[in-house]
Amino acid sequence: MGNYIGIDFGMQNLKVCYYDGRRNIRVDLEGNQSNSGKVSRNAVYYAENEEKTLLNRFFFGAQQAEEARIYGYSDYIRYIKRELQKENYMRSVCDGKYTFSALQIITDIFRQIFFKMRESRYDTAAAVILTVPVIFSETQKEMLKFCAEKAGFHVDKIITEPFAALFSEEIFEECTEDVDDEEYVLMFDFGASTLDICLMRIENQDDELCIETVSSTGLSFGGKDITDLIAEYMTESLNDVIRNEILAGRISEDTQKAEIFEFAEEMKNKLYEEEDTPEYEDRFFGKKIVLKRTNVDKVLDNSKIWDRIFKAISDMFEATDEFDADDFSVVGKVVMTGGTSKIQYFRDKMADLFDSAELVGDLEEEDTIYCSVSSGAVNYARQENISVKNSSPMFIGIETGNGFERALNRNSFYNIFGKRKQVSLNWLKSNDWKIKVYQTLENVKEHTNVAENDILYSGFIPLNKHLYTDDVVIQLKFTEHGITATTASSSEVKNIIEDNILLRSEVRYE
Repeated sequence: MGNYIGIDFGMQNLKVCYYDGRRNIRVDLEGNQSNSGKVSRNAVYYAENEEKTLLNRFFFGAQQAEEARIYGYSDYIRYIKRELQKENYMRSVCDGKYTFSALQIITDIFRQIFFKMRESRYDTAAAVILTVPVIFSETQKEMLKFCAEKAGFHVDKIITEPFAALFSEEIFEECTEDVDDEEYVLMFDFGASTLDICLMRIENQDDELCIETVSSTGLSFGGKDITDLIAEYMTESLNDVIRNEILAGRISEDTQKAEIFEFAEEMKNKLYEEEDTPEYEDRFFGKKIVLKRTNVDKVLDNSKIWDRIFKAISDMFEATDEFDADDFSVVGKVVMTGGTSKIQYFRDKMADLFDSAELVGDLEEEDTIYCSVSSGAVNYARQENISVKNSSPMFIGIETGNGFERALNRNSFYNIFGKRKQVSLNWLKSNDWKIKVYQTLENVKEHTNVAENDILYSGFIPLNKHLYTDDVVIQLKFTEHGITATTASSSEVKNIIEDNILLRSEVRYE
């Protein structure tokens, strides 16, 4: 059995696990971490040298990067993972002197991981297992893989974060050791940028496990969004302090929002650090601020986020074709992982919703809640006597000029009879024989604005225009290879996609 590297490229944090053939090792990217979690911030700070002749990059653990984070410097780039869903993303630094795409920034971060691992004498040629949110489109996955390989890694597999979490040491045994026949486990992976929910079937067939993702869903909502809500809640009580600090020159108009966000983030983390802390007190430039769990509960109630989560879970059950929308009693275990799962509000809601299930994920054991995905990724790669089925619950649509138009069924099902969509030849001619493709977790209206958060850009399908004639009808469908387009006439059916791989995108690195 070879060596493996598991990389959890989170929106807010990075976690890397290395398997050396004998044991899992949490990789210390900063060179001085004594805690078992070995978590680093997923961000980079760009700054020129004093002579303004060289652009420096400061990463996790660097004093310059921490200072840039605290004071909200405009050249400090964080939360970059979320930008992969945008069709075009460019970020300028150093007063516009340098401009980078999301791919370039992410590649810079992967390069730093690569260099740090090589400095520590890890085998950087080992197979890498990347983890991604459930809601990542195929193109987002390809982009992340492209960046990792550009940095020097060899990416062997890409799996979803909740699927990886199931295979972590802290969770896997608890979910599988007592399965005699079959059991349904619900993974509730709540990170900084996304909430991933997976319903999994674990079957024991003559002491051989079969693990299948029955259905999954997700939301573009996470810990950062909750911190934004808390910061907004705090802002009114901090206005006087902010005004005085700006007048005194200790903070600026440009950095005040970052100051409040960082303060709110710290308050939130401390409030939920232990299970029975009702409130946490701190000072913001000398003013005492108390944040209570009841305050956060009210903020979350007002946001209606639980209504969205409940609907997502219900729709996920309904979409299985096996269960009704309220068949929650089939679930034997609910696994809550990801840093945002520490918030008791969600734990209470899930315990009430799945009242007959066992709740897995001990708040007192930080590894179980927070650091399970990267180690689970390498454990997944090491499995020999387990068969797995892991799919994504996406709908496919195309851009027709009037917005996003629903075209096909979920990509977890293939060759569903009758699920075809005709494409206008005039539209193709005007768009250089390319179909612009989108993915979404929502079964949207016929025409919807593609800028909506739940609709993800997924690249182009290039067509072979030489196969077209004026009387050809063009149809899209699924095959085992992904999306195909065919020409249909009375005499023949021809494949008209030059490359039949699912949603191959035009990824470039300038």
